[in-house]
Amino acid sequence: MCGRFVVTDSTSTLLADLVAEFEAPAPDYNVAPTTEVTVVRTRHDERTATGARWGFLPGWAKDFAKQRPQPINARMETVATASMFRKAFASARCIVPAYL
Repeated sequence: MCGRFVVTDSTSTLLADLVAEFEAPAPDYNVAPTTEVTVVRTRHDERTATGARWGFLPGWAKDFAKQRPQPINARMETVATASMFRKAFASARCIVPAYL
């Protein structure tokens, strides 16, 4: 069950606090890795809610489906220095509105 979380109607409340316009996500009580989820990204100083695949794809990986392992989390203590996460941590962040 590692990496799973819940998307409920309350998630829309979180999104409303972050972005002006968004499509409310459908409730899902068992969001698993590789599932499409709503995330909040900032591009050109504008926040938008968009869909993304739950998980992590390192920049050097060529094909998501064939790459193993597919990490879904990183340790807070080493995320800035671990070779797999370092570049993404510095430049490619998003907010995943969810309840654990």
